[in-house]
Amino acid sequence: MNKRHQLRLALTRFKAFQDSEQRSDEILNQEFIDIAMAEARKKKSRQKLKDISDAAKILGKGPFEALRAPYAARAKEKVDEYIRERKARREAILKLCDGLLPQSGDKKIKVETRTTYEFSTQGGAAVFYARNAANILAERIRGLGIEVSIEETFYKDRVSGFAVFAFLREELDAELIRNKPFDLREWLKACRRRGVEPRVFNPFLPHGLEEKLGIDNWENDKEKYHENSFNG
Repeated sequence: MNKRHQLRLALTRFKAFQDSEQRSDEILNQEFIDIAMAEARKKKSRQKLKDISDAAKILGKGPFEALRAPYAARAKEKVDEYIRERKARREAILKLCDGLLPQSGDKKIKVETRTTYEFSTQGGAAVFYARNAANILAERIRGLGIEVSIEETFYKDRVSGFAVFAFLREELDAELIRNKPFDLREWLKACRRRGVEPRVFNPFLPHGLEEKLGIDNWENDKEKYHENSFNG
């Protein structure tokens, strides 16, 4: 079995795992709602109950929380187990992605959408940062020799984001793009070229990083830069 086929199979199983977890959560939640509604009807058999909030009012805070407690504990156990399993599956997928390159094709596949909501703290510059986040990603994809298009998304007649599409062979190739490590120096230079502050994208970037990596204020490489000038 070649590596692409292994990755394809892992991605299919990962999606099935996520879908199964969602259904399981819905079943557990519905089980609690049914029990709570039944208990409320025992107290107010003639009162019509619209939803769980009506049941909570009838039962009262203490009895309602006591009824909910075992379900909340089961839900927490499920979440903890899901996080562990998801992490293990994602790590396995990343290992399979290593060494594989995305292949261009004739299928228009969405790689990612960058939304204004992500940058809402930037006020009126939210659209500017969402657009440039999409443009920087598109630039990386074009560097792989793959055709790209960017489309605006809207919410209530306002631009809400920018969807990045790539022309690929299959969905697997979009996953390879999403998981492909990017060159930090090149990304910082792309931010400088577009006049965006990289710490809006990643607030944990240390200040002075550009200087350590040998990039000046015009995104040029400094002559004295060498590969070992930054060690962290």
